[in-house]
Amino acid sequence: MTRRGAKNLIIPSRSGASTQAAKDVVSDLVSTGVRFVAPKCDVSSATELSAMLEACASMPPIKGCINATMALQDAIFDNMTHAQWTQTTRSKVHASWNLHNLLPHDMDFFILLSSLSGIYGSVGQSNYAAGCAFQDALARSRTDAGFRGYFSLDLGWMRNIGVIAENADFQRHRQHVADMQPIEDSDFLALLEHYCDPELPPRKSPAAAASQLLVGAVHPAYFRARGENPISFVDRPLFATFAFAGNGTKKNSAAAADDGEDAAFLFARAGGSSKSRRAIVLAALKAKLARALGVQASDVDSYRTLMDYGVDSLMAIELRNWIRRDFHAVVAVFDIMSGNSIATVSELIVQKAG
Repeated sequence: MTRRGAKNLIIPSRSGASTQAAKDVVSDLVSTGVRFVAPKCDVSSATELSAMLEACASMPPIKGCINATMALQDAIFDNMTHAQWTQTTRSKVHASWNLHNLLPHDMDFFILLSSLSGIYGSVGQSNYAAGCAFQDALARSRTDAGFRGYFSLDLGWMRNIGVIAENADFQRHRQHVADMQPIEDSDFLALLEHYCDPELPPRKSPAAAASQLLVGAVHPAYFRARGENPISFVDRPLFATFAFAGNGTKKNSAAAADDGEDAAFLFARAGGSSKSRRAIVLAALKAKLARALGVQASDVDSYRTLMDYGVDSLMAIELRNWIRRDFHAVVAVFDIMSGNSIATVSELIVQKAG
Protein backbone atom coordinates (compact mmCIF):
# COMPACT_ATOMS: atom_id res chain seq x y z
CA MET A 1 0.00 0.00 0.00
CA THR A 2 2.80 2.43 0.77
CA ARG A 3 4.43 1.59 -2.55
CA ARG A 4 1.16 2.64 -4.16
CA GLY A 5 1.02 5.99 -2.40
CA ALA A 6 -0.57 5.36 1.01
CA LYS A 7 0.84 7.82 3.53
CA ASN A 8 -1.40 7.24 6.55
CA LEU A 9 -1.97 3.77 8.02
CA ILE A 10 -3.70 2.56 11.18
CA ILE A 11 -2.88 -1.06 12.06
CA PRO A 12 -4.64 -2.01 15.32
CA SER A 13 -4.07 -5.43 16.88
CA ARG A 14 -4.56 -7.07 20.25
CA SER A 15 -0.82 -7.21 20.88
CA GLY A 16 0.26 -4.01 19.11
CA ALA A 17 3.70 -3.82 17.50
CA SER A 18 5.18 -6.12 20.13
CA THR A 19 7.61 -8.28 18.12
CA GLN A 20 10.94 -7.04 16.82
CA ALA A 21 9.85 -7.78 13.24
CA ALA A 22 6.75 -5.61 13.70
CA LYS A 23 8.80 -2.81 15.27
CA ASP A 24 11.23 -2.95 12.34
CA VAL A 25 8.37 -2.59 9.86
CA VAL A 26 7.00 0.42 11.74
CA SER A 27 10.46 2.00 11.89
CA ASP A 28 11.12 1.44 8.18
CA LEU A 29 7.79 2.95 7.15
CA VAL A 30 8.09 5.94 9.43
CA SER A 31 11.57 6.64 8.02
CA THR A 32 10.02 6.95 4.54
CA GLY A 33 7.56 9.60 5.70
CA VAL A 34 4.56 7.32 6.28
CA ARG A 35 2.36 8.20 9.23
CA PHE A 36 1.99 4.78 10.80
CA VAL A 37 -0.03 4.06 13.95
CA ALA A 38 -0.01 0.54 15.43
CA PRO A 39 -2.11 0.79 18.61
CA LYS A 40 -2.91 -2.06 20.93
CA CYS A 41 -6.64 -2.45 20.35
CA ASP A 42 -9.07 -5.37 20.25
CA VAL A 43 -11.40 -4.38 17.42
CA SER A 44 -13.91 -7.02 18.54
CA SER A 45 -14.63 -4.60 21.39
CA ALA A 46 -16.74 -1.69 20.18
CA THR A 47 -15.56 0.36 23.16
CA GLU A 48 -11.85 -0.16 22.41
CA LEU A 49 -12.30 0.44 18.68
CA SER A 50 -14.30 3.62 19.26
CA ALA A 51 -11.64 4.97 21.64
CA MET A 52 -8.86 4.12 19.19
CA LEU A 53 -10.61 5.86 16.31
CA GLU A 54 -11.17 8.94 18.48
CA ALA A 55 -7.46 8.97 19.35
CA CYS A 56 -6.66 8.92 15.61
CA ALA A 57 -9.13 11.69 14.75
CA SER A 58 -6.33 14.03 13.66
CA MET A 59 -5.46 11.74 10.77
CA PRO A 60 -7.09 12.11 7.32
CA PRO A 61 -10.50 10.47 6.75
CA ILE A 62 -10.33 6.67 6.55
CA LYS A 63 -10.88 5.57 2.93
CA GLY A 64 -10.44 1.80 3.18
CA CYS A 65 -10.34 -1.13 5.57
CA ILE A 66 -8.96 -4.66 5.42
CA ASN A 67 -10.11 -6.84 8.30
CA ALA A 68 -7.47 -9.54 8.82
CA THR A 69 -8.38 -10.45 12.40
CA MET A 70 -8.15 -14.10 13.40
CA ALA A 71 -7.99 -16.02 16.67
CA LEU A 72 -7.61 -19.80 16.35
CA GLN A 73 -8.95 -21.95 19.18
CA ASP A 74 -9.10 -25.38 17.56
CA ALA A 75 -11.05 -28.22 19.15
CA ILE A 76 -13.63 -30.83 18.18
CA PHE A 77 -17.02 -29.20 18.73
CA ASP A 78 -18.06 -31.72 21.43
CA ASN A 79 -14.94 -30.81 23.40
CA MET A 80 -14.91 -27.08 22.65
CA THR A 81 -15.35 -24.76 25.61
CA HIS A 82 -17.56 -21.70 25.46
CA ALA A 83 -14.46 -19.53 25.85
CA GLN A 84 -12.83 -21.18 22.80
CA TRP A 85 -15.97 -20.68 20.74
CA THR A 86 -16.37 -17.06 21.81
CA GLN A 87 -12.76 -15.96 21.33
CA THR A 88 -12.65 -17.19 17.75
CA THR A 89 -16.10 -16.01 16.69
CA ARG A 90 -15.53 -12.58 18.23
CA SER A 91 -12.42 -12.12 16.09
CA LYS A 92 -14.56 -12.58 12.99
CA VAL A 93 -18.14 -11.63 13.88
CA HIS A 94 -17.78 -8.79 16.38
CA ALA A 95 -14.68 -7.34 14.74
CA SER A 96 -16.30 -7.19 11.31
CA TRP A 97 -19.55 -5.77 12.66
CA ASN A 98 -17.80 -3.12 14.75
CA LEU A 99 -15.65 -2.00 11.84
CA HIS A 100 -18.73 -1.77 9.63
CA ASN A 101 -20.64 0.26 12.19
CA LEU A 102 -17.87 2.61 13.34
CA LEU A 103 -15.98 3.32 10.11
CA PRO A 104 -17.25 5.70 7.41
CA HIS A 105 -19.70 4.13 4.96
CA ASP A 106 -18.29 5.97 1.95
CA MET A 107 -14.91 4.22 1.90
CA ASP A 108 -13.35 2.99 -1.33
CA PHE A 109 -13.12 -0.59 -0.05
CA PHE A 110 -14.04 -2.77 2.91
CA ILE A 111 -12.35 -6.16 2.55
CA LEU A 112 -12.92 -9.09 4.87
CA LEU A 113 -10.24 -11.78 4.84
CA SER A 114 -12.41 -14.85 5.28
CA SER A 115 -11.61 -18.50 4.57
CA LEU A 116 -12.80 -21.47 2.56
CA SER A 117 -13.44 -23.04 5.96
CA GLY A 118 -16.69 -21.07 5.94
CA ILE A 119 -17.67 -22.91 2.74
CA TYR A 120 -16.38 -26.44 3.34
CA GLY A 121 -16.48 -26.55 7.10
CA SER A 122 -13.41 -27.68 9.02
CA VAL A 123 -13.14 -30.49 11.54
CA GLY A 124 -11.82 -28.97 14.74
CA GLN A 125 -12.57 -25.40 13.59
CA SER A 126 -16.36 -25.04 13.73
CA ASN A 127 -15.92 -21.72 15.55
CA TYR A 128 -13.63 -20.38 12.82
CA ALA A 129 -15.89 -21.69 10.04
CA ALA A 130 -18.91 -20.01 11.63
CA GLY A 131 -17.08 -16.70 11.92
CA CYS A 132 -15.96 -16.83 8.29
CA ALA A 133 -19.50 -17.65 7.14
CA PHE A 134 -20.68 -14.53 8.97
CA GLN A 135 -18.11 -12.40 7.13
CA ASP A 136 -19.34 -13.78 3.80
CA ALA A 137 -22.93 -12.98 4.74
CA LEU A 138 -21.99 -9.47 5.92
CA ALA A 139 -20.28 -8.64 2.62
CA ARG A 140 -23.22 -9.91 0.61
CA SER A 141 -25.88 -8.17 2.73
CA ARG A 142 -24.06 -4.83 2.80
CA THR A 143 -23.52 -4.96 -0.95
CA ASP A 144 -27.19 -5.80 -1.45
CA ALA A 145 -28.05 -2.79 0.74
CA GLY A 146 -26.12 -0.48 -1.60
CA PHE A 147 -22.74 -0.12 0.13
CA ARG A 148 -19.82 -0.07 -2.33
CA GLY A 149 -16.48 -1.84 -2.00
CA TYR A 150 -17.59 -4.67 0.31
CA PHE A 151 -15.77 -7.92 -0.51
CA SER A 152 -15.22 -11.18 1.32
CA LEU A 153 -12.16 -13.13 0.14
CA ASP A 154 -12.52 -16.81 1.07
CA LEU A 155 -8.85 -17.78 1.06
CA GLY A 156 -7.38 -21.25 0.96
CA TRP A 157 -4.06 -21.55 2.72
CA MET A 158 -1.22 -19.10 2.23
CA ARG A 159 1.93 -21.06 1.40
CA ASN A 160 4.72 -18.56 1.93
CA ILE A 161 3.35 -15.88 4.29
CA GLY A 162 1.11 -15.89 7.34
CA VAL A 163 0.35 -18.28 10.15
CA ILE A 164 1.03 -21.53 8.23
CA ALA A 165 4.38 -20.34 6.87
CA GLU A 166 5.35 -19.33 10.41
CA ASN A 167 4.23 -22.54 12.14
CA ALA A 168 5.94 -25.90 11.51
CA ASP A 169 3.00 -27.91 12.88
CA PHE A 170 0.58 -26.20 10.51
CA GLN A 171 2.96 -26.85 7.61
CA ARG A 172 3.12 -30.57 8.40
CA HIS A 173 -0.67 -30.72 8.61
CA ARG A 174 -1.05 -29.06 5.21
CA GLN A 175 1.26 -31.62 3.58
CA HIS A 176 -1.34 -34.32 4.29
CA VAL A 177 -4.56 -32.40 3.65
CA ALA A 178 -5.86 -31.69 0.14
CA ASP A 179 -8.97 -29.65 0.94
CA MET A 180 -7.60 -26.34 -0.41
CA GLN A 181 -5.05 -25.18 -2.94
CA PRO A 182 -2.00 -23.23 -1.76
CA ILE A 183 -1.94 -19.50 -2.49
CA GLU A 184 1.18 -17.47 -3.13
CA ASP A 185 1.74 -14.00 -1.69
CA SER A 186 1.91 -12.58 -5.23
CA ASP A 187 -1.59 -13.95 -5.95
CA PHE A 188 -2.96 -12.45 -2.76
CA LEU A 189 -1.41 -9.04 -3.39
CA ALA A 190 -2.76 -9.04 -6.95
CA LEU A 191 -6.25 -9.66 -5.56
CA LEU A 192 -5.89 -6.79 -3.11
CA GLU A 193 -4.62 -4.51 -5.87
CA HIS A 194 -7.77 -5.32 -7.84
CA TYR A 195 -10.34 -5.06 -5.04
CA CYS A 196 -8.80 -1.97 -3.40
CA ASP A 197 -8.99 -0.03 -6.66
CA PRO A 198 -11.31 2.97 -6.08
CA GLU A 199 -11.96 3.02 -9.84
CA LEU A 200 -13.32 -0.53 -9.82
CA PRO A 201 -16.49 -0.44 -11.97
CA PRO A 202 -19.88 -1.21 -10.39
CA ARG A 203 -20.64 -4.90 -10.10
CA LYS A 204 -23.18 -6.43 -12.39
CA SER A 205 -26.46 -7.78 -11.06
CA PRO A 206 -26.79 -9.63 -8.82
CA ALA A 207 -24.11 -7.53 -7.16
CA ALA A 208 -24.26 -9.42 -3.85
CA ALA A 209 -23.07 -12.60 -5.56
CA ALA A 210 -19.98 -10.74 -6.80
CA SER A 211 -19.02 -9.64 -3.30
CA GLN A 212 -17.66 -13.07 -2.33
CA LEU A 213 -14.65 -14.69 -4.01
CA LEU A 214 -13.41 -18.25 -3.39
CA VAL A 215 -9.62 -18.47 -3.76
CA GLY A 216 -7.93 -21.87 -3.88
CA ALA A 217 -11.14 -23.91 -3.85
CA VAL A 218 -11.21 -27.57 -4.89
CA HIS A 219 -14.16 -29.60 -6.19
CA PRO A 220 -14.82 -33.09 -7.64
CA ALA A 221 -13.83 -32.18 -11.21
CA TYR A 222 -10.53 -30.78 -9.86
CA PHE A 223 -9.55 -34.26 -8.67
CA ARG A 224 -11.03 -36.24 -11.56
CA ALA A 225 -9.04 -34.16 -14.05
CA ARG A 226 -5.98 -35.67 -12.38
CA GLY A 227 -7.31 -39.21 -12.39
CA GLU A 228 -7.83 -39.04 -8.61
CA ASN A 229 -10.86 -39.78 -6.49
CA PRO A 230 -12.31 -36.69 -4.80
CA ILE A 231 -11.67 -36.43 -1.09
CA SER A 232 -14.76 -37.20 0.92
CA PHE A 233 -15.92 -33.71 1.85
CA VAL A 234 -16.12 -32.45 -1.75
CA ASP A 235 -17.99 -35.56 -2.86
CA ARG A 236 -21.08 -34.45 -0.96
CA PRO A 237 -24.31 -33.34 -2.68
CA LEU A 238 -23.38 -29.69 -2.04
CA PHE A 239 -20.71 -29.96 -4.75
CA ALA A 240 -22.61 -32.20 -7.18
CA THR A 241 -22.83 -29.39 -9.75
CA PHE A 242 -19.03 -29.43 -9.98
CA ALA A 243 -18.70 -33.18 -10.40
CA PHE A 244 -17.68 -33.00 -14.06
CA ALA A 245 -15.92 -30.33 -16.06
CA GLY A 246 -17.78 -31.06 -19.30
CA ASN A 247 -21.48 -31.42 -20.09
CA GLY A 248 -21.45 -35.21 -19.96
CA THR A 249 -21.55 -35.81 -23.72
CA LYS A 250 -18.66 -37.41 -25.57
CA LYS A 251 -16.98 -35.59 -28.43
CA ASN A 252 -14.18 -36.48 -30.76
CA SER A 253 -10.73 -35.21 -29.81
CA ALA A 254 -10.67 -32.33 -32.29
CA ALA A 255 -14.04 -30.95 -31.20
CA ALA A 256 -13.17 -31.33 -27.52
CA ALA A 257 -9.86 -29.53 -27.99
CA ASP A 258 -11.47 -26.72 -30.00
CA ASP A 259 -14.08 -26.23 -27.28
CA GLY A 260 -11.45 -26.27 -24.55
CA GLU A 261 -13.21 -29.24 -22.89
CA ASP A 262 -11.33 -32.29 -21.59
CA ALA A 263 -8.06 -30.56 -22.46
CA ALA A 264 -6.28 -32.16 -19.51
CA PHE A 265 -7.37 -35.63 -20.63
CA LEU A 266 -6.35 -35.04 -24.25
CA PHE A 267 -3.04 -33.51 -23.15
CA ALA A 268 -2.19 -36.55 -21.03
CA ARG A 269 -3.22 -38.94 -23.80
CA ALA A 270 -0.97 -37.16 -26.29
CA GLY A 271 2.02 -38.58 -24.44
CA GLY A 272 5.39 -37.39 -25.71
CA SER A 273 4.10 -35.80 -28.90
CA SER A 274 5.06 -32.14 -28.53
CA LYS A 275 3.22 -31.16 -31.70
CA SER A 276 -0.06 -32.67 -30.49
CA ARG A 277 0.39 -31.21 -27.04
CA ARG A 278 1.02 -27.72 -28.43
CA ALA A 279 -2.14 -27.96 -30.55
CA ILE A 280 -4.21 -29.10 -27.57
CA VAL A 281 -2.91 -26.37 -25.26
CA LEU A 282 -3.30 -23.66 -27.90
CA ALA A 283 -6.90 -24.72 -28.64
CA ALA A 284 -7.75 -24.86 -24.94
CA LEU A 285 -6.15 -21.47 -24.22
CA LYS A 286 -7.96 -19.82 -27.14
CA ALA A 287 -11.26 -21.41 -26.09
CA LYS A 288 -10.85 -20.21 -22.50
CA LEU A 289 -10.06 -16.70 -23.66
CA ALA A 290 -12.97 -16.75 -26.12
CA ARG A 291 -15.44 -17.73 -23.40
CA ALA A 292 -14.22 -14.86 -21.23
CA LEU A 293 -14.66 -12.42 -24.12
CA GLY A 294 -17.95 -13.85 -25.39
CA VAL A 295 -16.56 -14.58 -28.86
CA GLN A 296 -15.77 -17.64 -30.95
CA ALA A 297 -12.39 -19.34 -30.45
CA SER A 298 -11.74 -18.87 -34.17
CA ASP A 299 -11.81 -15.10 -33.59
CA VAL A 300 -8.78 -15.31 -31.27
CA ASP A 301 -5.50 -14.69 -33.12
CA SER A 302 -2.74 -17.04 -31.90
CA TYR A 303 -0.05 -14.50 -32.76
CA ARG A 304 -1.46 -11.67 -30.67
CA THR A 305 -0.67 -11.32 -26.98
CA LEU A 306 -2.99 -12.12 -24.11
CA MET A 307 -2.83 -8.46 -23.07
CA ASP A 308 -4.16 -7.51 -26.51
CA TYR A 309 -7.38 -9.27 -25.44
CA GLY A 310 -7.61 -7.46 -22.12
CA VAL A 311 -6.00 -10.05 -19.84
CA ASP A 312 -5.10 -8.23 -16.59
CA SER A 313 -3.20 -9.41 -13.51
CA LEU A 314 -6.30 -10.96 -11.93
CA MET A 315 -7.16 -12.99 -15.03
CA ALA A 316 -3.49 -13.91 -15.43
CA ILE A 317 -3.60 -15.50 -11.98
CA GLU A 318 -6.68 -17.49 -12.99
CA LEU A 319 -4.90 -18.63 -16.15
CA ARG A 320 -1.77 -19.53 -14.20
CA ASN A 321 -3.82 -21.67 -11.78
CA TRP A 322 -5.72 -23.30 -14.65
CA ILE A 323 -2.44 -24.12 -16.44
CA ARG A 324 -1.00 -25.65 -13.29
CA ARG A 325 -4.19 -27.63 -12.63
CA ASP A 326 -4.90 -29.01 -16.10
CA PHE A 327 -1.42 -29.31 -17.60
CA HIS A 328 0.74 -29.64 -14.46
CA ALA A 329 2.94 -26.82 -15.73
CA VAL A 330 4.31 -24.10 -13.46
CA VAL A 331 4.15 -20.91 -15.52
CA ALA A 332 4.71 -17.56 -13.81
CA VAL A 333 2.22 -14.72 -14.08
CA PHE A 334 5.11 -12.70 -15.52
CA ASP A 335 5.38 -15.12 -18.45
CA ILE A 336 1.67 -14.74 -19.15
CA MET A 337 1.81 -10.94 -18.97
CA SER A 338 5.23 -10.47 -20.60
CA GLY A 339 3.93 -9.72 -24.10
CA ASN A 340 4.49 -13.19 -25.56
CA SER A 341 2.03 -14.32 -28.22
CA ILE A 342 -0.67 -16.82 -27.29
CA ALA A 343 1.16 -19.41 -29.41
CA THR A 344 4.41 -18.75 -27.52
CA VAL A 345 2.67 -19.06 -24.15
CA SER A 346 1.19 -22.37 -25.32
CA GLU A 347 4.63 -23.65 -26.27
CA LEU A 348 6.00 -22.54 -22.92
CA ILE A 349 3.26 -24.51 -21.16
CA VAL A 350 4.24 -27.66 -23.07
CA GLN A 351 7.89 -27.15 -22.21
CA LYS A 352 7.17 -26.78 -18.50
CA ALA A 353 4.55 -29.54 -18.26
CA GLY A 354 5.43 -32.40 -15.95
